Amino acid sequence: MTHDRLAGIVILVVAGAIMLVSVSFRSVFPADPLGPRAFPLVSAVLMGLGAAWITFRPTSRTTDRVSNSVWLAVVSFVGYALLLEPLGFFVATVLAFVALSLLFGGRPVRSVLGGAVLVAALYLLFVEALGLVLPVGSLFVIGG
Repeated sequence: MTHDRLAGIVILVVAGAIMLVSVSFRSVFPADPLGPRAFPLVSAVLMGLGAAWITFRPTSRTTDRVSNSVWLAVVSFVGYALLLEPLGFFVATVLAFVALSLLFGGRPVRSVLGGAVLVAALYLLFVEALGLVLPVGSLFVIGG
């Protein structure tokens, strides 16, 4: 079994687990038709479709290269999840953007600059326009 197929199976299992957990989410507002389960369900379905494609597609000569890219992308996403709280949204997201950009052949300086600009725009969108609270990073909180 190739690495990409193994990754696809793992992602399928994770998508199934997300679906099972999200079905139990209940809304505190009776007028909310979607409730808190809509986003994780849609995400899990999309993740499952992508994983099914990775798992069941025909093989090719580029399978090993794609397989390595898939694993590196998974590692970068796991790293992002682990670093989001201690480093905060801005630093962790820039690092994830740079890692994925370099993975897909981006130039280092452009990757850092592009990541910083994109994350700054996302921060403004989330905080200013949508009023969301994003993690600052526990390493940057003084006297907390």
